[in-house]
Amino acid sequence: MEFRKTTIFLSFFLSELFFTLSFIFNETFQKVLVKHTHAETRSYHQLKKRQSRIMPLKLDSIRKNGGLKRYPILDKNSQPKKSIDNKNNDDNFEGVKKTKNKNAEILLILGFLKQNKEAVEMDERKKKWEDRNEIFEEAAIGRANSNND
Repeated sequence: MEFRKTTIFLSFFLSELFFTLSFIFNETFQKVLVKHTHAETRSYHQLKKRQSRIMPLKLDSIRKNGGLKRYPILDKNSQPKKSIDNKNNDDNFEGVKKTKNKNAEILLILGFLKQNKEAVEMDERKKKWEDRNEIFEEAAIGRANSNND
């Protein structure tokens, strides 16, 4: 009987202790999360502010260097120039639109650059896989020849 009372008391005591500890840890954990997300948002806004200062400088440097060869930067009053790569291109660069907003012009240029970069990366990956496949095929042929001998 005595053993039963002590086990009931211990189980009740431990459950209360666990409940209070979990409550305390939960509160401190929530405070840590709030501070963490606040720091993240602050750093995000600082990054955006920094980018807004850097991006016009990049655009100016692109303009000073003559723009991109394939996708020229169009000023408000300028006519599109012929592409150096495509001398017979008479479609007046349908993909490039005249923009009054500099941010839209930046996004347009960055979009083209990103597409070109992704295409190059895909070509490199494809070439690597083709090289690997050739190596495996040569190894398989070598194994088959050694088994036949």
